[in-house]
Amino acid sequence: SPSFRAELLDGRMLMGLTGRLFYEDGVQSRGIPLLADGSTPDVSLKTGVFGEGAFFKRQTQEVNSDLEYDFLDNLKLNVKLGYQRSALKHQDNYAYNFGGARADGSVNTLNSFGDWDTRIWAGEISLEYTAEMAGQEQKFLAGYNKSHYKDYSMSGYAYVGSDNIFNPANNT
Repeated sequence: SPSFRAELLDGRMLMGLTGRLFYEDGVQSRGIPLLADGSTPDVSLKTGVFGEGAFFKRQTQEVNSDLEYDFLDNLKLNVKLGYQRSALKHQDNYAYNFGGARADGSVNTLNSFGDWDTRIWAGEISLEYTAEMAGQEQKFLAGYNKSHYKDYSMSGYAYVGSDNIFNPANNT
């Protein structure tokens, strides 16, 4: 992740910035369907029948910055800001074999989908004062912080119909 750090004003000001971007695009595990007796079918389930269209996309963005400024020898300002966003989308079709397959070998198929997006902003500002009291250095700190969290999510399932995913003719 890229980062930047600088000293300004003869070392009286320090600035920093870090960032991170993560992106993942892929296919979810399709799993293995089970027959009513708990065994697996003796056919090859190739991509395109069981788990057709399965995908997910995940993205994370993060930025953090900080600033320290020494006004005087004994007074310092600290400012920190941060932002993070996480997003995930997925969709997949799969067989739902509740109660076993029908006489023709078909099972119910479903489509599931989901969309999640989370955003967080946070900030902090503080003043630090250092003074000599009773022969010892004392530090006093006063500050304020604030954050904002926003979350969005949606998910669902849709009945697609029935299909015989156990028939080798459907797995070509």
